[in-house]
This record gives sequence, C-alpha cells and structure tokens, in this order.
Amino acid sequence: MKKIFVDTAIFRYASRLSVKTAASQGNGYITKADTKETTPCTAIICGTKITPPKINESLTDDLAAISVIAQAAKDGVCTLVYSHEVNLELFCQPAVDIVGGRFQGAPCTIIHSPCLKVSKDSFDSNDTEEYPLTIYPEKKSQPTNPSLDEHANKSIVEGFMRDQLLSSPINSFAHYLNFWHLMAMTKATTGYSANTPKLLFPLLDKIVDKRYIEILEMLKVKGMTRIKKPNGYMDALHIWAAEVESCDIFLTSDKGICTNYKGESLRAMKPKKLANELVPLNSIESLS
Repeated sequence: MKKIFVDTAIFRYASRLSVKTAASQGNGYITKADTKETTPCTAIICGTKITPPKINESLTDDLAAISVIAQAAKDGVCTLVYSHEVNLELFCQPAVDIVGGRFQGAPCTIIHSPCLKVSKDSFDSNDTEEYPLTIYPEKKSQPTNPSLDEHANKSIVEGFMRDQLLSSPINSFAHYLNFWHLMAMTKATTGYSANTPKLLFPLLDKIVDKRYIEILEMLKVKGMTRIKKPNGYMDALHIWAAEVESCDIFLTSDKGICTNYKGESLRAMKPKKLANELVPLNSIESLS
C-alpha cells in the first residue's frame, strides 16, 4: 500500500469549504447603563464567512484526480499522511475544510516530523500538550502582548505571530480558529499579513541537517529570490519529513518539485499522474 505525503496546496485544492476570517476597525461609543454617559471607543469587529471555494478552471484535471485519490484512500488502496508543519502552513491558508473533513473526507494521518521536540516513540497527534518544534526552543521569546496598532514595530509583530503559531498544539482545531481571528485582527490593526513560510524562514535557514540542505540544493532554493525563498524552504521541510517517515509518494502540484527532486525511494508526483497510477487509466474517464 502506497504511503502518500500530501503537500499543503493539495489540501487547499481538495477543499469543499472556503472559510475566511476578516476583521475591521471601527469607532463607536460605550454607554453606561446607569448614567447613560457615553465614552468614545475603538472596536475590532471580527467575522467568519463559510462558502464553497471558487474553482479555478486551470485546476480541473487536478481536482478530478484528487477525487480519485480520495476515493482510493477511502477504499484502503493508499494511505494519506501529512506533518504538523503542513498544519501550521494551513493556519495561514483558511480555504480548507476542518481537520476531520479534509481531502474530501478521506482519512489523513499526522506523522512525526524531524523538527518535533516530542520523541517519535511517544508521538501522539491527539495530545493537547504544546509540542514546540526543535527549531524554536524558546517558545516565549517575544512579548506576549505587543502593541497591535498602526504604529507597531513590524519585527515585534512578526515575532509575536511566530510565537502564537509555533506554540499551537499538534492537533488542536481550537488553536486553529483562534489563530485565524488573531491573524485577521493583526492585519486590520497593523497591516501585517501573516504567512507561515515567511514566519518560519529565519528558523528553517538555521537547520544544519545534511539531508535537509541536500534537498534545498536539489530544489535550487538557494538561488531563489527573497520573495520565493521562504516557500522553497517549506517545500524542502515537507519533503524531508516525507523521507524520514518512509513515504512512497510526495503529492504536490508544484512542477518545479516534480522536475528537480530526485529521491531514492520517495517520488514527487502531481495528482493526475498519481491517480492514473492508483486506478487503471481506462476507468478514469475524466482524466483520459
């Protein structure tokens, strides 16, 4: 049975719900009940909108293939896995289903990743304790409550958001929701837009593991522009996790990864190619 590591973007494409959290800042008044005295105030209004995701026509084949892969996983033909770091990346990409219904309801399992502090032997994806990553040993290195307004120091705000992201337990949907709201309010008040690769990049750049560095070189990350480099470091981290956990397939929509990555036992594949490998081509009419 093939063990398939699902890349972050694939979860987004497989989504059947688009959940967006937004916040706006408004001025108003607080009125005392007894004296009716009013006091000016500034409030942050935060709301969540759930809608069907917009379908990009260029992804038609990938979406059809994802449905085939999802059914194959439900039928026990393959196993779908992902890492805690994929979860963290999805924190900043809200157009995904809740954890229990991801990948069109197919069973997905969190695997132990190389950067988790908790040992592989005692790893429990349902534990509610906080398990910071080894790349972030001092969990509370930034002020707990920085000034979140238009005058806030952007580096302090980024450190605060990084701390909030990385202190999340491995499998906590409550933290997932809380981070969405925090992300929306922070953007409304400071203008800072959280992005997991950008938040983790300074930490991933310090990893000295030989294999991780080899994967970075394979993906040609070192030569990327500053804007694209954080995403490249995240891609390498996911591939590294897939290798360590002896996965057979790295499922991705990234053409560059499929072209440049060459593993000994792990293969990078796009959805259509994997679907055709899992199910005979002549039975997948939509992909013929």
